[in-house]
Parts: sequence; C-alpha cells; structure tokens
Amino acid sequence: MPLGVETALINNEVCDELYPISVLRDITENQLEGSSADNYDAIEDLQKNRMCRISTKFNCLSCVHFLFSRTDADINQTKERIVDGGYGFVKDPKEDKWKTQSTFKGFLEKQQFQTDAEYALKFFERNPDWETTKTKFRTKDSCTDLLYVTAARYLLVTHILYELSGYKLVPCATTVDEKIVNPDSGVCYPAPPYGSATCTSDYDVGLVGKNSGYLTKNFNEYFQKKFKKPSELVFDTNVYAFTLEFAMPFNFDKLPPYFAEEVVQNEQTIHFKMQELASAYFKVFKYNPDFFNILKTAAEEAMDPTAASKSKTELNKWLGTSRTMNAKVKMRIEDFQNFPDPGKQLRVDHNAEYQRRVKEMSEKGGYKPDLLGICAQNF
Repeated sequence: MPLGVETALINNEVCDELYPISVLRDITENQLEGSSADNYDAIEDLQKNRMCRISTKFNCLSCVHFLFSRTDADINQTKERIVDGGYGFVKDPKEDKWKTQSTFKGFLEKQQFQTDAEYALKFFERNPDWETTKTKFRTKDSCTDLLYVTAARYLLVTHILYELSGYKLVPCATTVDEKIVNPDSGVCYPAPPYGSATCTSDYDVGLVGKNSGYLTKNFNEYFQKKFKKPSELVFDTNVYAFTLEFAMPFNFDKLPPYFAEEVVQNEQTIHFKMQELASAYFKVFKYNPDFFNILKTAAEEAMDPTAASKSKTELNKWLGTSRTMNAKVKMRIEDFQNFPDPGKQLRVDHNAEYQRRVKEMSEKGGYKPDLLGICAQNF
C-alpha cells in the first residue's frame, strides 16, 4: 500500500495520516524504550507535524507491520541528504550506476557529514541485511533506489573509519604520475572507490598506511558490537589492510626506502613462490577438498627429487602452515554446520583471525619486507 493512505481503522480509532515509514519502523523497533510519558510526548510531536492523529502510539502499532513493505521516505531522505547533498555524486544518465562518486575530501570534519552519517546508520539499523536490502529496494524495472543506498553505505563506512581512527583518516592523495601517497596521518582510504559502481556492487576498502591494521581491527569489532554480524552481511563491505602496498609496492609514494625493491626480491624466492602455490591450492580446498588433494599430489610428483628438492620442501612447509591455520580456524563452511548461521560464523571467525594478523603487522611497523610472510598467511 503506498505512502499517503488516507484512513486505517485501528481499535475503533482512525489514523488520518500515517507516519512516514522510516518513523514507523524507528518507533516500533524501539517501542519499549523510555517511559510511557516519553512515548506520548514523541507521538504528540509527530501529531503537530500532521503525521498521525492518535492518543498513544500503541493504537497504531498493530497496523504498522502489514501496511508497508518498503521505506519510500528513507529513499527520499537518502537522495536529498547524500546524493543531492553537495558531496559530488553524479548518476550515469542511462544506467543505474555512478558516473562520479565523492571523495568526501573537505567534508569529514563537518557537522553535515556527521549528521548524514547518523541518518545513514539509523537506515542500516532498520535494514541490517544486504540480501534483504537488495530485494527491498530494487524492482525488475529499476535499481535507482538501491544505488542511492550504496551512496549512504559509502558515506557511513567512511565516517565510521574516520571516527575509529581518532579523526586521522584522510582520503589518499596521489602524485602527478598517479602513485598513491603513503599518508603522514598513518591511514588513508582510496577515494573515489575502486571497481564498479553499480547498484549491486560491493564496497571493499583497501586502507593504506602503517596504522591500517589497527583501524581494520577496530572496524570489524565495531560491527560485531553494533550489528552482531560482520559488515559484509550488513551491506557487502569488507575492510583490508596492507593488501595494496605489498601487492603493488611500485604504485606507492613515500614508502620506506627500498621497501618496494625488497618485496619484489622476496616474491622471486622459492620460499614465497611456493607460498603462492600453497595459497592457491588451499583456496581450492575451501570448496573441493578432493580436487585439492589431486592438485597437491600432482605438484609433488612433478617435482624432481634432486633438482626441485628445495621447492618441494618449501611447498610442504607452506601446506603445513595452511593446515595449522585450518585446524585453528576452519576454512570450509561445512565445518560450521552446527551453528545457527554457518556462513555468518565462518565470516566472524575469519575476520577475527585476519584482524589479529594485520594488527600484528601495524604493531611491527607495517612496511617491512619481512612482514610479507604474515601478509601471505591471511585468509
């Protein structure tokens, strides 16, 4: 039923104009908080704005859950506050994707940014499951509403990271030859985001800076405390640390002297080449253990006992490391079937191990070539 329903009979009373859906959901989800007097005052305030004529909120609550299935008022506010709020979002005129996204440069410290982030947080508290959100805000003919939701997600993630960093997070700067500058503040985020920018795109953040491990840990812990689930399940976002710098060191400026050269040298050693091979095999193991065993056996048999003895030794060493990791934190979803939500528990456990490792990297200074070993062991 569309917003603007004229009348609804509830317990012999009439609501002439129903709440905007966002207000209804907020009240119903928190209906037991505060005293009855506080609740009455809140309704009176709404009544003055011609939202609903009722004497107590409970008279309308029985109709709330079946009258509305989506939150049009939320989408209108998201568009007004964030998409059209001066941040720099520009929609592609022909498709449901962003032509331009904001960097939020110059906005992080402003009250407007904090206020809009608080709004976005409330929105996702009402819509805390990405699979449901995608269904709720998308039709077979249009994905524009969901695209607006992705803008709110980007803003909220940035604000949370900014606060958790002790207000030291900045957008990553680039040089004239497009190298990312290692930030003096200790941590930055690539802006605008990398990758596709459609209505269903995920938003993964590859933090840059020596303190990115600390911030990644704090971000994951924030979502466990606030939403009781990883951010990936709330709105398809993951935060990573050190990934870009160790993978593409020559694309960065102001890293420690010789860091890039030494990382590349390390990658050429048999030790780390076998790590890449073992890592690839264990990615297969997550989904098909039998095929993993076939690959592993074939590799071992192909290695000449004399000419490739060192390679075989290093491969077995890394395979042993991966087996130890799997014994500590299981890699396969089949090992979580005793939990109410196996997929959720797998992500929770993997996040905890990942953030432990990247925090360790920050504690050791972040940009040391020898830390490639820790980085290589991440899930």
